Amino acid sequence: MQESPKGPGIGNPGTPRPADRLRAVEDGVTGYLAAGGAVLALHLSIGSLPEAPAWSRALGGRWQWGRSGHPDLGTATVHLSSGHPVVTGPADIVVDDERYFDLDVADDGSGHDVRSFDSAGHVAFLARAVRWLLREI
Repeated sequence: MQESPKGPGIGNPGTPRPADRLRAVEDGVTGYLAAGGAVLALHLSIGSLPEAPAWSRALGGRWQWGRSGHPDLGTATVHLSSGHPVVTGPADIVVDDERYFDLDVADDGSGHDVRSFDSAGHVAFLARAVRWLLREI
């Protein structure tokens, strides 16, 4: 599990971000989504911008530093449950990647490196997710 005494490490600075930039992020995310924009969050997007509540709201949750984690990178089978247009098609995805746990959001945390995208099932899942975000399905 990755932790930092200064706060989140990946995609996050060890020193606080300027308040004016955080306000700009909050305003930008809120305005973009209010205008009908969509977000495809990959890998540790859920751990980014912990100081910006609008980002966590946009993703429906966040990485819980000190609780969330993942085992070592490796081959895994991801079992998809039905009931949503994004999860039609293959029932399982075999991928070389990290698998996150103890999150407070459903997230495609895959995408640690290019090996994750060698999985035809993962690429098909992401393509369906993009089509759903674009309101095509």
